Amino acid sequence: MDEFTAQIEALEHQFMRSWMNRDRNGMKSLATGDFVFLLGALTSAILDRPSWLEAATTRFQLCAYPFQGPVRPPSQEDGGLCSAHVGRSTHRHRKAGR
Repeated sequence: MDEFTAQIEALEHQFMRSWMNRDRNGMKSLATGDFVFLLGALTSAILDRPSWLEAATTRFQLCAYPFQGPVRPPSQEDGGLCSAHVGRSTHRHRKAGR
């Protein structure tokens, strides 16, 4: 693995750990001012940096990283939370109106 790839992977792990721990300051330090979070799923989202930081510490919960497994719809067991997979991660969020 070359140095650039190793640096990108280290930043990825740092960002995902910050998200999993809901560490707003950790995510804020890694996300530039023009950061955009783009989620393509049944419920899509485009969030700017302030919106992402708010969502990642409240309604977007990272459940596992790295994650491997099937995509599954919301269930009563999850309290109506959707599970979506972003790359190797999983995050959950409440659907509107629930």
